[in-house]
Amino acid sequence: MAGSISGYIVTPIDVIKTRRMTHDLNSKAISSREIFVKILKEDGIPGLYRGATMRLIYLSFGGCAFFGIYEAIKNKMESVVYE
Repeated sequence: MAGSISGYIVTPIDVIKTRRMTHDLNSKAISSREIFVKILKEDGIPGLYRGATMRLIYLSFGGCAFFGIYEAIKNKMESVVYE
C-alpha cells in the first residue's frame, strides 16, 4: 500500500519529467516550471495526475505479487533448512 500511495503522490513530478523528456529537441528548451504552468493552464490539476490510476493499480498488483512470491520462497527455504 505504501508504494502505491507514494507512487500516486509523486505522479505530478513524473508527468512533468516525462513531458520534459519527450519535448521536441528542435524547439527552444523548456523548464520544468514552464511545463508545470502549461499543464495547469491546459488541463488543470487533473492534467498533473494523468495516468495516476493506472500507476496506482500497477504498483498495487506489483507489490502484492512481489511480496507474495517473496513470502512463498522464504517459507519454502525455511522449511528445507529447518527440516
